[in-house]
Amino acid sequence: MSNLSEHHMPSGSFNIPPQWQVTSAKPNTPKIVTHLTPQGLRLLRTPSKPITDLKQAAQVAEWLKNTLLDAANQVGIEGVGLSAIQIGIPLQIFVAEINGVLEVFINPKIKPTSPQKEIDTEGCLSLPNIVVPVPRYKKIIVKYTTLQGTKTQKVLKGFNARVVQHEFDHLQGKLITDYALYPSQIKKASTTVTS
Repeated sequence: MSNLSEHHMPSGSFNIPPQWQVTSAKPNTPKIVTHLTPQGLRLLRTPSKPITDLKQAAQVAEWLKNTLLDAANQVGIEGVGLSAIQIGIPLQIFVAEINGVLEVFINPKIKPTSPQKEIDTEGCLSLPNIVVPVPRYKKIIVKYTTLQGTKTQKVLKGFNARVVQHEFDHLQGKLITDYALYPSQIKKASTTVTS
């Protein structure tokens, strides 16, 4: 296992940690980190650090988009979001499909607009073939930085809010299995997952 401290990357360009690199015909498509190894699970539990370098963010965003599009080949299921920690990079950035458009969220902060939550089944690309009922706020405000360096915010509700909250959890080192109140709530998945 490579040392995470070498990969916290405060500035400049960097490489994908060697254990998550794909050695196929897709060099800009890192492997998805899964819980299936102790090393993968430890990494997924690592809180991510803020990004200060937009050039670095653009590189990570490209890897995230490529990997999300390749998810069905890698883990057998499709997703609608992916966080940097899921490709071995502990930085606060994720991509999420919002109303059919893949968007990049850098250093996001989330605030619910009301205490109302809704429980729905979620899956995760890093926990393939597992689904869990997860309570999420029905409506949120997400504040984040764009790839152009603009600080902005969006009000999201329903499935879009769920996807962003799921990806935000990854930045905190939190997984969907943390929401299971008892083991029987963790079920075998079918096809599409959140991230």
